[in-house]
Amino acid sequence: MTVDWGHFTPWISLAGGLLIGAAAAMLVLLNGRVSFGSGQDKAAVFVAAVLLGMLVYTIRTRRTRAAA
Repeated sequence: MTVDWGHFTPWISLAGGLLIGAAAAMLVLLNGRVSFGSGQDKAAVFVAAVLLGMLVYTIRTRRTRAAA
């Protein structure tokens, strides 16, 4: 197996993980609840938010690559 070093982004991945961890910690500390609670409505909102985030990221990175 080889690593595509041109597209390997460990620092961006680490920053994203830290951002998600910080958001989860804030939710626990401020609300007293753990994220992704029970119930289908909360799960649907969570999945929709993740998909929307992926879409926004994809659009932004395509614009950045096209401008370069």
